[in-house]
Amino acid sequence: MRKKKYLYKWGINILLILCIVGVSVYYSTGKGFKVFNNVLKNKKTIPIHSVEKEEKVVAITVNTGFGKQFTDEILELLKGEKVEASFFAMGSWIDRYPDSLKKIHKSGHEVGNNSLTYPHFTKITKEQIKSEIEDGDKKIESITGSSSKLFRPPFGDYNEDVIKTITDLGYYSVLWDVDSLDWGSKSEKEITDIILKQVANGSILLFHNNSQKTAGAMEIAIKELKTRGYKFLKVSDLIYKDNYYIDHTGRQREVK
Repeated sequence: MRKKKYLYKWGINILLILCIVGVSVYYSTGKGFKVFNNVLKNKKTIPIHSVEKEEKVVAITVNTGFGKQFTDEILELLKGEKVEASFFAMGSWIDRYPDSLKKIHKSGHEVGNNSLTYPHFTKITKEQIKSEIEDGDKKIESITGSSSKLFRPPFGDYNEDVIKTITDLGYYSVLWDVDSLDWGSKSEKEITDIILKQVANGSILLFHNNSQKTAGAMEIAIKELKTRGYKFLKVSDLIYKDNYYIDHTGRQREVK
């Protein structure tokens, strides 16, 4: 009887050891490790503000705002510098200026979704958020022929529920880590100084198309960044699409 109990306990111990070894191998060599790290490090759901990169690459983004008066000037500058950017457009802006969006798209830039009517997402319902995103995307598709999976919350306003809703719809939430503050009263030099002091590998820069100082400041910044060895990517080419986590600063990092 004692011998049977001993053999039983010995067999259970062997099974436990095999389970531990199997789980260890799974997590250390394959997908399990990536999933484990992804869950462990994603303690809070926040948008992408920048991307961890070894290379000197950045993304220029432009919010289309509520006018179009300086859009052509910005497009000409980008064309001259051979830089592709990411424009985030509201559906209501697209209704007013469809030709501007066509020109942005035909110039080789990508178009991201900035909602339909630009409300504060933390002050509306989940269903309203869904409508704002999906209806905004339909406006983009009606002009460009394709939908966008990049979404920028209006006003940069969000909470965990907002980001979860955006993610559940299949979009990447994208903000910025370098705000040019071109919309205010700062001079071109002041705007450029802000950018050049804050920029780093994987930065996402924010500009607006309704400021008369944007194109001038953007030109100075682009030329200086090129001198420093930086290259420019669209947001969709900068970010990781899977196997990543976003740290507490909003920096997207690859899970290796």
